[in-house]
Amino acid sequence: MLQPKLKSKVRCTDLDIGEVTKVVLDPLSHDLLEVIGRVIADLPVLIALAYRPPHIDKSLAPRVSQLFHFTEIPLTDLPAGEIKELVSYKLGQIYGEQVKLPQALIEKISRRAEGNPFYIEELLNYLHDRNIDPQQPEALEQIDLPSSLHSLILSRIDQLSENQKTLLKVASVIGRLFRAAMVWGVYDQFGDREGVKTDLDTLSALDLTPMDTPEPHLAYLFKHILTQEVAYETLSFATRAMLHDQIGQYIENTYREVLDQYVDLLAYHFVFSENLPKKREYLLRAGEAAQADYSNTAAISYYRQVLPLLPDDQKIGVMLKLGQVHELVGEWKEAEDFYRQAEALAGQQHDSPSRAQTQQALGWLLRKQGKYADGEAWLVQARDSYTQLGDNSGVSHVLADIGEIHRLQGKYTEAHEYYEESLNLAANIAEPRKRKKARAHALKGAGTVATWQGDYATARELNTESLALRRELGDTPGVATLLNNLGIIARFQRDLAAARQMNEESLTLFREMGDRWAVGMLLNNQACVASDQKDYAEARLLLNESLMIRRQLGDKAGLALSLNTLADVVLDEGEYSDARPLLDESLAINRELGDQTAIAYLIEDYAGLAAAEGRPEKALQLAGFAAALRMMIGAPLPPSEQARVDRMLAPAREVLSEAAVTTLWETGRSLVLEQALELAFSA
Repeated sequence: MLQPKLKSKVRCTDLDIGEVTKVVLDPLSHDLLEVIGRVIADLPVLIALAYRPPHIDKSLAPRVSQLFHFTEIPLTDLPAGEIKELVSYKLGQIYGEQVKLPQALIEKISRRAEGNPFYIEELLNYLHDRNIDPQQPEALEQIDLPSSLHSLILSRIDQLSENQKTLLKVASVIGRLFRAAMVWGVYDQFGDREGVKTDLDTLSALDLTPMDTPEPHLAYLFKHILTQEVAYETLSFATRAMLHDQIGQYIENTYREVLDQYVDLLAYHFVFSENLPKKREYLLRAGEAAQADYSNTAAISYYRQVLPLLPDDQKIGVMLKLGQVHELVGEWKEAEDFYRQAEALAGQQHDSPSRAQTQQALGWLLRKQGKYADGEAWLVQARDSYTQLGDNSGVSHVLADIGEIHRLQGKYTEAHEYYEESLNLAANIAEPRKRKKARAHALKGAGTVATWQGDYATARELNTESLALRRELGDTPGVATLLNNLGIIARFQRDLAAARQMNEESLTLFREMGDRWAVGMLLNNQACVASDQKDYAEARLLLNESLMIRRQLGDKAGLALSLNTLADVVLDEGEYSDARPLLDESLAINRELGDQTAIAYLIEDYAGLAAAEGRPEKALQLAGFAAALRMMIGAPLPPSEQARVDRMLAPAREVLSEAAVTTLWETGRSLVLEQALELAFSA
């Protein structure tokens, strides 16, 4: 199986300047964790993830918890025996191994800490800070242990010198891991570096921020994130904002040559500052970088944060980007909302280029939902908008999109005309990159029409040229789409090994991108290959996931196709009673969509079902109608699928005379669509 090429989702990899101060994983890390989690499903690899559910924001809950191979092990309170062991170990560290453990101390600590190991450690550190001998009964009687872990950490911080307190607080803003150089680079009021180093050594000895990395990249780590949080919370909002601003500026000045690596960290720090220009700049840059890396959750988070900070004329582009990311991950309602808001705002701002883009985006999104008439209406508006702008590249792309809507309804002649017009227009685009993009888009559509019309040589030629252009342009989604198209052609020509390989490569790319709609499509296509290879168990597994995705998305056309594919598997397995409800649901959807090619496939399956059920007259009439429909729309069956239909109809042909077969076939050819559908639905 091909494995994804994992890009680093966290561009700030130089952890010695500080991690983002959060209790939970940031969106980028969530994306990376989910990708890795999926990849290791069938590998001998274990990922251990520690988190505290009460503090997790719903939107940032670990998405890996949804994977089938995820197991959660709740950590309960330490039992009494283990508390005793921990206290003994910690006392040995602090006071020496010869110290005897008083039972009264164990009981007192156990009651207060309630089994929390960090709380236990901090209580013992608290005793040590106050020079209390745990072996003296009278000292134990005078101990007034803090009532909560928060107050315990505060009390330990209160014992520090003023410089040490300030140092700890500044470090808490930098992050859980922080470099000594950054502390004095950000806050120059500590005095000389040797003094800072001495204070850092003291904090390390107190086990508050033990040393993590020695010289020359001296760095320290908050022993527990709660210590960092408590120190951070002692700062006023104004002081936090000032420090976050100073940290952001320090990173800008220090890492100017490689600043793109730190946009996430800069966005984080400036968000908590009062520096509005920097806040806008880095949230937008971080969103764009995340979108380019297909770190979709992070991109949405950044764009949503920056949107309310922008003036209206700058909001349109961010709304469009938000719509694109939401569309990619299958959140189509949110995508449509942003597209519509952007289109309306572009109209108010008289921003014609942006308005054309949003009209095109709306049209393509509605096409995915099977709303072909509405989608085409928006695309026609986009075509007119691009025409008024003199943007031939935009017009060419939209013409190909309109052609796709016609193709999906089996209107191949009309679709071909749109693709030809798109190609002709693309040839006259002056700018080379735009010309290549437009040509690649039109070639893909024309190649798809050729595929469904049975002209596989032309289809392969057109798709191969489009693929080469997509690779040259570095267009990953386009490459994945073309691999899928070539996989379909390979399957129709019975090259199942090549079809499986190209499908797998395409599926891997789409999974990396988080494109759920495309993943649903590829799972269906790979199921077709598995079924052709008579691996029905794999086909069912793939189709179950495809159907789940397509139902969740509201992808009507895709859902109807996967239902039909599953019906094919069921029929091939001889489970005839299970096939009818699948065919009925698929046919009902395709009647609504008006997809004539899909209807032809379904009528052929109904014919096969009728033959298997001992109803030869019905089988042959339906098959005759399907053949006539295919001839009318110009979509012949691929040879391999024609052979399957012939096998299904063989029982009907065997029990009837040749003359009866011919008569029934011609009767079917003369049926109108509604008559054929009524016959198919009849019991």
